[in-house]
Amino acid sequence: MLLLLLFGWLSQAAPAAQQPPELLLLSRWARSVERHEPGRADVEAATIAVWSRDDLRTTVEALQSLRDALQRAARADGARSDRQDIRTRSGYRLSALQAQTLLGLTDDEALRGDVNRLLKRGAMLHADIAMLAQDGLLRAAEPTVSGTPPGGRTVLVSDGRVYGPDDRDRHWLMARWLLDKVTPDPAQDDWVRRWYRAAAARMRRDSQLASAGPLLDRARQLFPKDAFFPFHAGCLNEALASPQIQTVIVSAAPPRGAGFGVLRAGTNWEQAVSAFNAALALQPDWPEARLRLGRVLGLLGRHKEAAATLRRALDETSDLPLVYWGSLFLGAEEQSLGRDGEARASFVRARTLRPGAQAPHLALSQLARSAGDRAQALAELRAVLTLPSDEVSRYDPLWDYYVSHTSEADILFAELCRQMGTGGTPDPGAVR
Repeated sequence: MLLLLLFGWLSQAAPAAQQPPELLLLSRWARSVERHEPGRADVEAATIAVWSRDDLRTTVEALQSLRDALQRAARADGARSDRQDIRTRSGYRLSALQAQTLLGLTDDEALRGDVNRLLKRGAMLHADIAMLAQDGLLRAAEPTVSGTPPGGRTVLVSDGRVYGPDDRDRHWLMARWLLDKVTPDPAQDDWVRRWYRAAAARMRRDSQLASAGPLLDRARQLFPKDAFFPFHAGCLNEALASPQIQTVIVSAAPPRGAGFGVLRAGTNWEQAVSAFNAALALQPDWPEARLRLGRVLGLLGRHKEAAATLRRALDETSDLPLVYWGSLFLGAEEQSLGRDGEARASFVRARTLRPGAQAPHLALSQLARSAGDRAQALAELRAVLTLPSDEVSRYDPLWDYYVSHTSEADILFAELCRQMGTGGTPDPGAVR
């Protein structure tokens, strides 16, 4: 009898079969997604931030496998089942109730095999991790495995110098992986479209060029009628053609077998023309898209077309930065066409808009020098030397042509959180 009782106690105390590693990862990830407060560098974000790319890939594959199994179970009996009749990709068996608990689904979600809420909250978590790491509020370094080649990694570049690997892009990639699983079709989901808008705006603000490329490629595949995405693709091509980036390509010496994957300036300008034309075809009344198109046409030597495009853009807007940029760009095109009087008028208009900026003075000095007016050329250079010393007074909008310092991304992400029913306030310093 004692032996029988002991056997019974042991059988009750024996642990269930150990979950496979992919389900353990998925369970930990799902808990973090549920508990994370959007915009905060909380313990949940910090925990997931250091997961490797392989861990993230395993997690999203396990989630899809379990989602598909739940949907098959729902089609089979139309009700939640406590039978262990769900089999994962690795062969592990569990019940629909256990799967629901692991993923934190509501009864209705489990019955439909609907994990869209989890997918979208997960995309927000990984976007948060990337943004908090960008703002220095979270550590997102990826664990390194000895002997593993760093293929596909992005690098940090500043002032034409390479500073090392950028580990944040894998979290943007994970967010895209998750949103690709949204049912019935992510291309028909307006929340997904607006997430891509918010992510693109944030990447442009932070000059995250490597992450922006694949994100915009995917956005244009999913939402071909949204002019926002080809416009930002054109801005990306402009930035990739900038001296700051092209200098790195020319001067840096990457390891053997590696490269930067960035095209030369001329090719990027051609792609920018195509992208801006695509944006204008969808939204003809977009002065900034037309202005940027005119600038790039000029860089490609198409000066007559560029000048006409810039004049039209200036006719369509009274926005100060756009008028300032457009005046400088149009002045350069007029000068290329031999119309020095018109060029001078454009440069003077830019100088009037921003008296403390140096670019109009330099442009006027170069124009005077090319016309043989040495005295006027020197006078404009002296004017630069006597500009106010404080940064606010001598601010030149041309410095920020390749980036956006607006709060557009923060506003868009906050709206996404509200629509998901999650409030969340960014950590101090996370909003610029």
